[in-house]
Amino acid sequence: MIETLFYKNRYVLATTDRTSGGNSDADIMLYDKPPGDVFNYLENKRNKDILTKRVEASHTSIAVARRDGEIVGTSWLLIPQKIVWHDKIAVRPGEALLFDASVDPDYRRQGIYSDLHSARVEKSLSEKADVVLTVVESANKASLKANRDLGMKLLSVNHLVKFFGVNFLSVERGGREYTTVQIDVPSIPQLKRRILDTCRV
Repeated sequence: MIETLFYKNRYVLATTDRTSGGNSDADIMLYDKPPGDVFNYLENKRNKDILTKRVEASHTSIAVARRDGEIVGTSWLLIPQKIVWHDKIAVRPGEALLFDASVDPDYRRQGIYSDLHSARVEKSLSEKADVVLTVVESANKASLKANRDLGMKLLSVNHLVKFFGVNFLSVERGGREYTTVQIDVPSIPQLKRRILDTCRV
């Protein structure tokens, strides 16, 4: 609870190498814009405003895993032409960011995540990204292990300070040749809403 309200520690992992997939029998497709069935699938799992922003952004694409025509996993990719802040992480030209990977519970441990990862890394490197990044919360041991098993290495640590769940200060330190700091001052209504929601729990 304390971490959710006031602090989050995240690892920025990186690779410059292509990886072999998990050899699942899923079909992996990459889309610049998700087709209707993918959008409908995502709409049931994600906030519609966030989903719409992702779809409208020119620098994002999505990898989709299907088995027998059924969507069983998705994962996003960001390759910016100018600096972009994604979830308080700076992503610069020459960098690609893998984010928001999800495999349906019934299809986990079958190589689908590895196949999604491999397809996104391949697209990133073929589009001239020098390094491919992903961000994993320090508490998510399974994701951390999966990404390390796929060759991702620790690059830096991001410290995210929150105020009642609202991101306030982000500091990244480590392997990139710069330290990034981003400060957001939340609005009073936003803080009131967060504090009230927290008190109701």
